[in-house]
Amino acid sequence: MDFANRRATRTAASENSDAIIAKRRASIYRPGTQSSGWVKIKARLQQEFVVGGFTEGKGSRQRLDALLLGAYRNGKLHYFGHSGSGFSEKGIDEALQRMKLSRRVNHHSITLRKVKEKIRWIESKLVCEVEFAEVTSDQQLRQTTFLGWRDDKQPEDVVLESKSIT
Repeated sequence: MDFANRRATRTAASENSDAIIAKRRASIYRPGTQSSGWVKIKARLQQEFVVGGFTEGKGSRQRLDALLLGAYRNGKLHYFGHSGSGFSEKGIDEALQRMKLSRRVNHHSITLRKVKEKIRWIESKLVCEVEFAEVTSDQQLRQTTFLGWRDDKQPEDVVLESKSIT
């Protein structure tokens, strides 16, 4: 996402809007017509989440399908969804290497919804940053994209930010 899109996203999010309409400088407004000079830039939220495990992939992504994401609320880790977008092959290698060091046999005491794939649990020591469209009414992230690892954050400090809650 380029600088102008990030700025438009922040503006839309700060005004509780889901998008902002932008146009090219040279483009003129013509009522009743569509033009490629006008674009809708959707607002995207960003925040860090604790990684509690991952699902095994299928097809070309057999090693890793998605990270299971959580955040703390009232001292307990809650599941908010998963993120499988945003990984290159090199990124998958790095994720698996990081998670290899903290494998866990038993599952967490978090309630999982909508996860049918085989889960590999890890100790909740890793924090990543994701971009997403919204948190749904049933407290699940929509349209997530993995952005990177947050080695500067402690897992117990990761809480769902109030601007993300619907």
